[in-house]
This record gives sequence, structure tokens and C-alpha cells, in this order.
Amino acid sequence: MADVMKDLPMASSSQKEPSFPDEWISIAAYYIWKSEGEPEGRDAYFWDRAKAELTQLYKEGNLPINEPSDRGFLEEER
Repeated sequence: MADVMKDLPMASSSQKEPSFPDEWISIAAYYIWKSEGEPEGRDAYFWDRAKAELTQLYKEGNLPINEPSDRGFLEEER
């Protein structure tokens, strides 16, 4: 598998954090919300937690990014 992770856009030049597509964050937040019993009124918490978990997966090299279909998706988001 080629290193597609390097193609994720960064949030800013001063940060080393990737800027994930909103769709990825939304899906991750949804599954975290479901796993915690679908509580109401904590949207921002689940959004931030999803971003943090995706960032951790990115840093560990554990994001399941496949080629070539995901590469096209990443390029469209730029």
C-alpha cells in the first residue's frame, strides 16, 4: 500500500495535524454517539472527539486508506 496519508491536507503550516474531510468526521462522530447510547445535546463533543480519534489514528499510521479510490476522494476535497 502506497503512503496516501501524506496527501491529507494539513490544517495550517504551523500545525502537523491533518485536515480531515467533514464526511469522515461526521461518520466517526455518528458511531461514537451510537456507542455511547445516543445522548442528546452533545454534538460538539462528539465532533471534537471524532476529530481527535481520527488524528490519533493518523499519527499511529492506522487509517484504513486504500488506493486508488480514496486518493481520488482526497484530491477532490482540496
